[in-house]
Amino acid sequence: MNDSNTMLVVSDRFANLCSIDGVIAYSTLIGHLLRKDRDLTQKRFVITQGLQPSQIKAQQDARHGTEISCPFHVPADRSLVHKAQQHNVLITTPTHANDGMYKAKLLFDERCAEMSDHVTSTHVPGILLFEAGRQMMIAGATLHWSSDIKEGSHFFTFDEAKIRYYQFSMPFEVDIHLELNGTNADPRGIVVADMVVRFWQLGSRVCEMECRGRAYPTSWFSRVETRKATSVAKETMLAHTHAGARERYGNADSFGIFAMASSQESAK
Repeated sequence: MNDSNTMLVVSDRFANLCSIDGVIAYSTLIGHLLRKDRDLTQKRFVITQGLQPSQIKAQQDARHGTEISCPFHVPADRSLVHKAQQHNVLITTPTHANDGMYKAKLLFDERCAEMSDHVTSTHVPGILLFEAGRQMMIAGATLHWSSDIKEGSHFFTFDEAKIRYYQFSMPFEVDIHLELNGTNADPRGIVVADMVVRFWQLGSRVCEMECRGRAYPTSWFSRVETRKATSVAKETMLAHTHAGARERYGNADSFGIFAMASSQESAK
């Protein structure tokens, strides 16, 4: 029995949690609000995870005196975490705690890519936490080295990454802490950093992510990326040419196959 007047509002994607007294799904609450059920005025509703901005607004518009709070409903801007769609942002804007330390909240929309095919409706997907950690690193590094890294001026890559999960994360409030250790940009504009992200729920550690990453100036990164793509495309075409020749001429050596195919094409 829930002795508190507080109710936690979750996305419909976490329907299993609604069997817990004191947890209610968005669709159930909005139905009560639209019917103007009087019992709602005796309750305090706290919006947690997974709701879309339009759903949060619909609840606020229909509350008619019912107390509905949304303590951390503003996500970071998509440009800060390098996402094309705002609904794929998974964190709030990090705030500076002290030297090399930043804090944020987990905040996700049920439409995000990491929720698109998750098979349970109870805990937060582990891959969502990994992506949230990646976004926290990008946002934190951009804010920390703001004199060297401007929004949209750099691409971020991982040299290595490791994540350890300690317990399930439930779709309620989750704190994210980032610790940064690195150097300012070298003459090419490249920043290298060692980073640790820790996720906490009710004071207990949920998971920890360690990473060594680099931030490359967009112009430099694009040249290297294009050069690599061109090289791999050409080598792949050559490999398929050899494979096609083997199917046509049998298991001869690769050089002989290529020469045989080329000579026949020249004779046409």
